[in-house]
Amino acid sequence: MRLGNRVPTTDSVRSSPQHEAPPSGNSPADDKDQRERQVCAEQVRMLFSGVLATFLASTFNACLLAFVHRDVIAPPIVYGWLAYMLLVMMGRSWVVYRYWRAPEADRIAGARRWEARFAVGAALTGLAWGGAGSLLYAADSSLHQVFLAFVVGGMAAGGAAVLFPRLSVVFPYVAFTLVPTSVPYFLSDDTMHRTMGGMVILYMLILLASAIRTNRTLGIALGLRYDNEGLIRSLRAEIDQRRQAEAALRQSEEQLVQSQKMEAVGKLAGGIAHEFNNILQVIKGYCYFLLPALAQQEPLRQEVEGIEQSADRAATLTSQLLAFSRRQVLVSRVLDLNAVIAEQSRMLERLIGESVKLEVNLAPELPRVKADPAQIGQVLLNLVNNARDAMPTGGLLTMTTRHLMLQGSPDDKEYAEIPPGSYAMVSVRDTGCGMPPEILERIFEPFFTTKELGKGTGLGLSTVYGLIAQIGGHIRVASQPGQGTCVTILLPEVGQVLDESASQPSAVGPLTGTETILIAEDEPAVRKLLQGALQAKGYRVLEAADGQAALQVCQDHSGPIHLAVIDLVMPGMGGRDLIRRLVPRHPNLKILYMSGYTDQPVDLEDRPDSVKGFLQKPFPPDVLLRAVRERLDAS
Repeated sequence: MRLGNRVPTTDSVRSSPQHEAPPSGNSPADDKDQRERQVCAEQVRMLFSGVLATFLASTFNACLLAFVHRDVIAPPIVYGWLAYMLLVMMGRSWVVYRYWRAPEADRIAGARRWEARFAVGAALTGLAWGGAGSLLYAADSSLHQVFLAFVVGGMAAGGAAVLFPRLSVVFPYVAFTLVPTSVPYFLSDDTMHRTMGGMVILYMLILLASAIRTNRTLGIALGLRYDNEGLIRSLRAEIDQRRQAEAALRQSEEQLVQSQKMEAVGKLAGGIAHEFNNILQVIKGYCYFLLPALAQQEPLRQEVEGIEQSADRAATLTSQLLAFSRRQVLVSRVLDLNAVIAEQSRMLERLIGESVKLEVNLAPELPRVKADPAQIGQVLLNLVNNARDAMPTGGLLTMTTRHLMLQGSPDDKEYAEIPPGSYAMVSVRDTGCGMPPEILERIFEPFFTTKELGKGTGLGLSTVYGLIAQIGGHIRVASQPGQGTCVTILLPEVGQVLDESASQPSAVGPLTGTETILIAEDEPAVRKLLQGALQAKGYRVLEAADGQAALQVCQDHSGPIHLAVIDLVMPGMGGRDLIRRLVPRHPNLKILYMSGYTDQPVDLEDRPDSVKGFLQKPFPPDVLLRAVRERLDAS
């Protein structure tokens, strides 16, 4: 969405139909064409403005001329000519009436068309007066000839004085008036009448030359007028642009400060999540080892289970922190969107509080989509947050899914820009205060917020927009003040089997082995835990505290290394840099990533085994053992 600025006009400018300055950035040729169109439209307006006096003069003089010549010219000729003249006047009056009744935009855009219509009427009027000079010529009455020449010549001069703004109008009028008038004089036998005919032609040329000069002067004056007005508008526009630029600069500075604050908060949240995940990894790991050693009836078992449940809750919180700080590792997979929403709804109910009621309506057989579950959770979290804020006194929040098939029909204006196909639709509707159109147009702009200073960052919906676009989806928002807001998300269907590897254990058989495994982990407690879990199942374990140490361990080891379990984030050399150094030396080496945090979002979707080749901390030892066995047994 981009809107241009409108510059207010002065009263003097409003009086004419064309006063828009040429668009900035046009080429000189475009500016010249624009100026010519402006001058033409103003000249046509002048023609139609001054035509009333000529109509009255023509009608009065035509009637007077017919009255004077009724006794010297045959009545049928006199009255036939008068009827023609009046008919032409009526037709021209209708054109003038249509012009002033037309919208101003039509008069401006169709100036050439209105000019052509006016020129036809002027030519017909000229023929009428030229016809009078021929048909009403009284060969036997010099007095009538003089009167006729006086009237016709006066109408030619008066018409030239009024019609000069457009030469295409004045030329046919004057020529059609005076050329036929000169014919009877040239056809006369005496020299005096022929001389008078030549004087009529000379008179016509003088009128036309005068009209040309006056027209040029008018064109120059109008051109200067528009140039001056355009210059004034340009100066005003430049001043406005500078003011807007200064305001935008101040806003950008504020946004920069705000973004730096958010970046700092994000890094802090991500760092806390990283350290917290390592702690949780150790807690969950030791709970895993303790629980099998405790009988079901022992009181101590309940305490250990409580510790494990609390660790699971803490892991959920760290996952939310990583989503907020956008430091999560993205692992896209084929999802059942209904299952993700159902799982998220339990957390969202606690978020919205007791004053807001949450209803979840899930459609059966919803199309499968491909996304990272953490992305979907972050989207829902932001949307529900906004809906809750829009209902401070309580209300109803409804989350609905359904299958939407778009056919690409031109009648479907709501989704006209979305490619045809099958989509899973998610709508989040609230009964809150709603938004006016001017707010609705800007909701996806980064840093735009209607909340008070310090109450919001303006990043929520822009983040939602980016996440949905990242997975190939589309988002639409409908809202009206006092009628709530509905956010609709469309995710394209993928023709793949539902990926349940992240939620269901794999049948890999015994979790024991004798292979050599390298563990690269900077946290000593986590490294010790993983080493103990693997050695307990018979694996030979090589350990390293960072990437550089891992390279040295591999160099000192003489035998094969079958698998490397590597943390993505380590001091010095990180996990990805380590892999790039190890793979050329050990081409058959298999990799198992693990991480609870990364300094930049990482998408492992490009690896065909990415889901099985990555572990999100914290994870229990049995998940590690299963993943290790899967990686070793994979072809």
